[in-house]
Formats: sequence, structure tokens, C-alpha cells
Amino acid sequence: MKEINIFIENQSENTTSLINQMKKHFNPKEVNKLGPNCLVLKEGVFVDWKYLLELIQLNAGKNLKFNFLESYLENGIELVRYIDSGISYFFETDAAEVELPIVKYEQEITKQNPVLFLDRDGIINVDHGYVHIFSEIDIFDDMIEVIKAANHLSIPVVITTNQAGIARGLYTHKEVDLFHRELKSYLLERGAHIDHIEISPFHEKSGNPPWNRESLLRKPNPGMHLKGWARVQGTVAGSLMLGDKESDRISISGLETYLIDDGYKIESGENVFDSRTQLCSESVRYLNKMLDFS
Repeated sequence: MKEINIFIENQSENTTSLINQMKKHFNPKEVNKLGPNCLVLKEGVFVDWKYLLELIQLNAGKNLKFNFLESYLENGIELVRYIDSGISYFFETDAAEVELPIVKYEQEITKQNPVLFLDRDGIINVDHGYVHIFSEIDIFDDMIEVIKAANHLSIPVVITTNQAGIARGLYTHKEVDLFHRELKSYLLERGAHIDHIEISPFHEKSGNPPWNRESLLRKPNPGMHLKGWARVQGTVAGSLMLGDKESDRISISGLETYLIDDGYKIESGENVFDSRTQLCSESVRYLNKMLDFS
């Protein structure tokens, strides 16, 4: 088990509990000053320590600063930004520093369950372009079976969908919310449960105010996924994203991506499938395999 020095700046009554959480995944040795191979904590928070250790190993030889995603209001609009989590890893003085996002949880992670993330248009339903009226869509039966397989394995299912139609003024937030209520009801009637849905209404170049801005929520940024993991208490490592566009390759370590080549320009890469049959069968196989290791 990997040994890491732990420097806790603000000791509290929760310190012992925090150290015990870490001991499930690595060997923490408390120290009273900063030194090499040192995990620094300003205060106790709930994070996935196993995943954090994997990030340290993946970025060997670097100093790391970990960030949380924070929601805030600006002119009545909910926006997101990165903030300092109070957690960093010090490798050595001259090492390059890298900033990485991690998930902030409301309570301790007790199960290492991955999450199945689904793009919406083109994956769950036929993409007719700026889909927002439920009665006008066609649902893919094969994806219903994938969702049911995840439900059977107790793997949370989260939809993450860019909805630039809101930014372009083609439809409203309320119309998207109604669409998703009807979609969840339709799927549930067929035995498929969606745990959570996240949307991004932003488009910097083609949107109207107040949605014409950059956002960490818009794929391939990981904002919607960070919110999704926190909401369903799922873990990053082993999670799977299914999409049909290059933008569905989310920029965060530990998330696997499967794409279907179905008309959009997809750069060459791993796990790009030519048919829905192959995409769905490989997805179910992956989920079964990952649950065995969780």
C-alpha cells in the first residue's frame, strides 16, 4: 500500500475520522510540516481518496492542486467555477504544478460504484436537431436495455446534454425540464430508471445573453459530470460516457468514453463503434466488468 505523508493545516475533532477514511486506500503518515511526497489538507472534506491517489500516481513527479466545482448566482443565473478544494499534493520544490478537478461529496463514499453517463440526442433518442418537444421524438429501444442493465447492477445513470437551443432562443429552460420529465416517465414505464439529468444552456459564440459565455458545464468540459457524480454519490474511476460526438470525450481523467460514428465527424481513436448494436453490447460488457472491480 502506497505511503503518503499527510499535513493537516487545521486539526479538528474530525481529523481521526479523516485519516481512517484514507487508510482504506493508502498508508497515511501524519507530519507536522510540509515535505516531499506530502498530501496537504486545509480542512476535512468528503472526496474519493482512492481516485485522488490514482491521480497522484498518474501525474507522478508533479505538484498537484485539486479544485472543486462551485455553483454561484450572477444576475439571477446559476453559473459554475473552480475553487481551491484545500487539498494539494507536494512532490518536491522544483516540480511542475498541475491543477485537477475532483468531486466534492456531501458524505463519505461507502461504495465504489461507477456511473453510466449518457448523451441525450443521438444516444437515447433520434437527433432531429434541437429536440425539445417529447411527442416528436423517437426513443432507441436498444439504449433502454443498456439503462436497464445498469439499473440491475445498481450503477447510477446520469444524462448530460448540451442544450445550446436555450442560448440560441429556440426554446426555454421550462420546455427542456418538461421534456425531461416526460422522457424519464416514458423510460420508467419500460423499466428503465434515470437517476439524474444535467444540462448546459450555454454557447459562447452563437448564444444570446445571458447564455453567450464560456462555461465549465458545456461538454467537453467536465462540469456536468462533476455535478452528476456528486449528486448520485458515484465514483469517477470506472465510469463510462456514451456519446455520438467528439465533444462527448470529457476532459477528466478516469472516465472511459464510447462513441458511435453516426454522421458526426469523430476523430480516430479508441472505442469508436460503427453500429448501435456494437455500442450497446460493449457498454453492457464494460459495466459488468467494472462492477466486478468496484
